Amino acid sequence: MRLPWLADEVAADYGAADALVNSAGIMQNNIGVDEMNLDEHDLIWDVNYRGTFLASRAFARAMRARGKGAIVNIASITALRPLPLFAYGPGKAAIVSLTATLAGHWGPHGVRVNAVAPGYVATEQLMGRVDAGHRRLEDLTHPSALGRMVRPDEIAAAIAFLVDDAASAITGITLPVDAGWLAGSAWATYGGIAHGK
Repeated sequence: MRLPWLADEVAADYGAADALVNSAGIMQNNIGVDEMNLDEHDLIWDVNYRGTFLASRAFARAMRARGKGAIVNIASITALRPLPLFAYGPGKAAIVSLTATLAGHWGPHGVRVNAVAPGYVATEQLMGRVDAGHRRLEDLTHPSALGRMVRPDEIAAAIAFLVDDAASAITGITLPVDAGWLAGSAWATYGGIAHGK
């Protein structure tokens, strides 16, 4: 399936797409490898990775023909650090690899492909997991260098930059937007970030 109907429908209703943001995704709770339901595993991969691949292929067809376009995929910090999310993390790592691969493949046709790797974003969905007791707020905020979660508008700003002509020489990269979680989490072996000191 190439999703050509969706790309064609968008073009018919709004004109040719200059940019595509692949943001559909399914989150995962911390479930052990042996306990994880394989149907859930496969659904996460189908939506997070396969959906990104299919949508990119469908929309890039017209972008290549016009010689310009920008695609931004949503990866995750779980793609860059091993965390106990045995379908979500490896699937997001595959998106990082796919992003660089497509950038090389479509770059000669004027199509740029990048990814944003959000840290812990204060979305309604994630905060619902905190409220339900599946996640602890301190675990999400304390390791980050800035001592907080990322706001959704900060992810949107990074995406807007990557699809803009201001980023015309940028392709094939994965940009972490994580309030310094990747930097701060590495301090754990030295006692962690000393917030407020």
